[in-house]
Amino acid sequence: MPSTRIPRLLAAAGFALTFALTACSSGGDDPAEASGPGGGAFPVTIEHALGDTTIESEPERVVTWGFGSTDAALALGVVPVAMPAQSYGGDEQGVLPWIGDELTELDAETPTILQNDGTDVPVEQIAAARPDVILANYSGLTQDQYDTLSRIAPTVAYPGEPWATPWRDVVATVGQALGRSDDAERLIADTEAIIADKAAEYPQLQGRTVAAVWDTGDTFYVYKPADSRVEFLTDLGLVSAPSVTELSTDESSSTSR
Repeated sequence: MPSTRIPRLLAAAGFALTFALTACSSGGDDPAEASGPGGGAFPVTIEHALGDTTIESEPERVVTWGFGSTDAALALGVVPVAMPAQSYGGDEQGVLPWIGDELTELDAETPTILQNDGTDVPVEQIAAARPDVILANYSGLTQDQYDTLSRIAPTVAYPGEPWATPWRDVVATVGQALGRSDDAERLIADTEAIIADKAAEYPQLQGRTVAAVWDTGDTFYVYKPADSRVEFLTDLGLVSAPSVTELSTDESSSTSR
């Protein structure tokens, strides 16, 4: 995997730390130029919190929903036909800067941008994209929404709680769904190596407490340890502040507000 793609994958989950985003600049083997997907065997069945999803053959038209799945697919050399708009950090279309850069590197057009208000799912837009698979590995799909999407195409939801899928699980499951498990394993290993290098470069982070927050103006969010953003920070040696747990409202497995 090209090392320039790994920081973008981390950033997709909100890992907005300068030293992570600038971790690598050297290139490597481009999965888009590889001889083919690695570790793929179909049909494949993926178990998740909302059901079991069977994908009969290698998907050609991929739709992503939620966070992370878009980045993982692109890092594995697969360009979605439709992806969600991201209001926080996205451009006027809702495209995040590292997603735009990756599309440019892959010489790909911008996919259809799905309306994204955080709760409702644009079912008609997704159906119009004629997907072979819908990847919502890190999302907040309800059972009803999942059932509706599953009538359009095989849909993969989160493995445990909504909005709380570890980034490694997002990458591994996207790789499995796309028939690129071997590539996904390499991507995870390369990403872990970058994190370990940065943790070693900044030993002063070890044991320091941290709180990941987002102030929207109307609501102040504090992210719990189950959130991938916090997971990345703890991978660097930081510790989730005890006050985060104290502030918990139990409204969500990954955030307090």
